[in-house]
Amino acid sequence: MPRIPEAARPSSHMSLYGTFAPLAAPAAALARDAPRVCIVTGELVGPHKNGGLGTSMTGLAELLAAYGLDVTVLYTGAISEDDLPTWQARYRNGGITLRGISEWDAAKVVGPMAAMGWTNA
Repeated sequence: MPRIPEAARPSSHMSLYGTFAPLAAPAAALARDAPRVCIVTGELVGPHKNGGLGTSMTGLAELLAAYGLDVTVLYTGAISEDDLPTWQARYRNGGITLRGISEWDAAKVVGPMAAMGWTNA
């Protein structure tokens, strides 16, 4: 892995949990055309009273955003349309785009499970 100049590293990493010392930047962050990242998860700090998976997905999104990657999180868990804007604003402050699936759309089932009569309702 190439050595990263100090000026290219963030001075610290701000998380929903606090400020942490930065890690070495991934090689992709050095590329001129860094990839855009979409993390799809049903657990996330904030909208979900989470355990390890939600903490991990949030931390991953925050770290990638701290190194300048374009990060979107598609939250597939249940979240009310009233609460979503609040969490979108908090994540936007960290450089992360948060998208949610509405409660109505989350209740829809498609594909093989729908053909078998299974529903979320």
